[in-house]
Amino acid sequence: MLNRMHRYTAIILTIYALFHVVNHLIGYYGAEAHIAYMQSLREVYLYALVEVGLMASIGVQASTGFYFVLRRWSARHSFFDYLQAFSGLYLAVFMISHVAMVMNARMSYGLDTNFYFAAAGINVEGLKGYLFTTYYFLAVAAIFTHLSAAARWWFIFINLRPYANTAAAVIIFVGLCVSSFIVAIYSGAFYELNIPAIYFQAYL
Repeated sequence: MLNRMHRYTAIILTIYALFHVVNHLIGYYGAEAHIAYMQSLREVYLYALVEVGLMASIGVQASTGFYFVLRRWSARHSFFDYLQAFSGLYLAVFMISHVAMVMNARMSYGLDTNFYFAAAGINVEGLKGYLFTTYYFLAVAAIFTHLSAAARWWFIFINLRPYANTAAAVIIFVGLCVSSFIVAIYSGAFYELNIPAIYFQAYL
């Protein structure tokens, strides 16, 4: 039962996460393009029933993920097994903390958590800027790393074991490239960022 719950909520959150990653990549074309795409997505995921479903999926995914990591730790032997566990743990912590940050920014500061919200975290001065850059970088990388574990097991399941590790490694590499590209976008590597000062307050 728990396996099915974890699997089904993983599918829901993966679909959402991939659309979210695409949203960040569109930031390459400017904040306006990012926000326009986000607004179109919000017409779906901010619908009350969908939003409740997403929040419930995060809760189920995090709780069952923690349970599986603890229960099955001794059964892990390969490098990819440990990557699956650590990336899953990081995603669980990230999802909970990120939702809390977004809700705080909306309720305490009245902010629209759009392009500028993420950009402010990466560009805030001092150590916090480096920490939030790492925080966001690892989040995207962890999504692809966790997906690589699913791909690896699928290759084994369909009797393509010799290609399983290679497929997983390719997905992880793509994830690292996507993470780096997104951080570059929000760091202002491609154009000047004009981040409203109010967005930095949520990180101070």
